[in-house]
Amino acid sequence: MSLIHQKYKSQKIKEITLKHHLIFWCIYFIFNTLRWGSYFDDYLYSLKTNLIGFPIHMTLSYLNIYVFMPKFVFKRKYLTYVGLLVLSLFVMLVVKFNLTYYLVSENVWPEGTEVISKLTFNYSIDMMIGELYVITFVTAIKITMDWLKEHKRVTDLEKAKLETELLFLRTQISPHFFFNTLNNIYSLSLENSKKTPKIILKLSELMRYFLYDTKKQNRV
Repeated sequence: MSLIHQKYKSQKIKEITLKHHLIFWCIYFIFNTLRWGSYFDDYLYSLKTNLIGFPIHMTLSYLNIYVFMPKFVFKRKYLTYVGLLVLSLFVMLVVKFNLTYYLVSENVWPEGTEVISKLTFNYSIDMMIGELYVITFVTAIKITMDWLKEHKRVTDLEKAKLETELLFLRTQISPHFFFNTLNNIYSLSLENSKKTPKIILKLSELMRYFLYDTKKQNRV
């Protein structure tokens, strides 16, 4: 039993480490900088705005998947979750607007329909939807990885259960069983019974199954 647990313990799904997080955000940052740089035809502006935006993206994404969802969504406190998410988006909006305005450019919304110097409804909606897109994207990745990890765990448990059942069946075929069977075969052989070869063959098939076939199934 302990050998089975050891076997499946060594087959754990690789955990997502800090390195994987850094690689993901670096790739996303480079892609976003190039995309908006091409759109604005100003890669320096795109770099500056993304340097401001990405810490906000990361903060809200991790806040959502590690705090809001476990504490509220998983506990079915949906109204509280929505309220806190909207509040965090609004705080993000104010912080992003002011950082962009004072550190990058007074034109905080070059892709918009108007030049603004203060928060407007259209700007707010556009920024919040964009932030929701990032949060949803990151959350979807986290949920998918969690599902794969749980699926692997359940599959391993099912395999371990099957092996345990097979081992249990093996232990049921005790030496006493074989001793009685051999005695019966011996008695039949003395009587020159025609059943003797058939019984020997059945016993041989049973032994082959438990000694070889079950091991092959375990390795699959």
